[in-house]
Amino acid sequence: MILRDQSRHGEGAGFTIVELMIATTIFSIILIVITFGVTSFTNDYYKGLNSSSTQNAVGTISTAVTQAIEFGESSPVAISGTSAAWCIGNQAFIYNLGSLVVSSGSSVGLAQASVSGCGGTVSTTGSHEMLQANMRVVTFDISQLPDKSWSLHIKVAHGENDLLCWDYSSCTSSVTATDHQLVANAATLHCRSSSGSRFCAVSELSTTVQRRLE
Repeated sequence: MILRDQSRHGEGAGFTIVELMIATTIFSIILIVITFGVTSFTNDYYKGLNSSSTQNAVGTISTAVTQAIEFGESSPVAISGTSAAWCIGNQAFIYNLGSLVVSSGSSVGLAQASVSGCGGTVSTTGSHEMLQANMRVVTFDISQLPDKSWSLHIKVAHGENDLLCWDYSSCTSSVTATDHQLVANAATLHCRSSSGSRFCAVSELSTTVQRRLE
């Protein structure tokens, strides 16, 4: 008579504890790999989205300013006040260096307004904010070159103060930078290499433009 091991070969055969442990381990590893991949993809997605929106903002500002210089009835005039501004013909570009735009319409980061002249102060009434939420302009320079053309340099940062730094000391410090420090060190300003870097982006653009109306 031949006896069969029903625990392994009969109709009631199942998995052993060892087999279940191996299957669970393999399944856990697969879940970890999938989770890591999804997290990495999400981080890259937000990083690219914020970088793209910051670059678009810089490009939009540059286009508006260069067109105003090219076709404006007067040369750029710097105006100081509560908010600094550049007045070019019938267009004014009002800005607060380092000021974070918390939400649309809540504050002026860099706004464009139509004006009737470049005398005195420029009002923000009726102006259009050119930056999105969580953006700030850290550099906005317009200067005339020896050949009578005009130089424009813009730098915009996206992200909270604690995501931005400018040198080794500031990037390794746990102290959050102030708005003034970000502006003072705008030339080397960049994003920290931290877990929140996907929410940070810095973009700048320099160009020259020649006035067509003299």
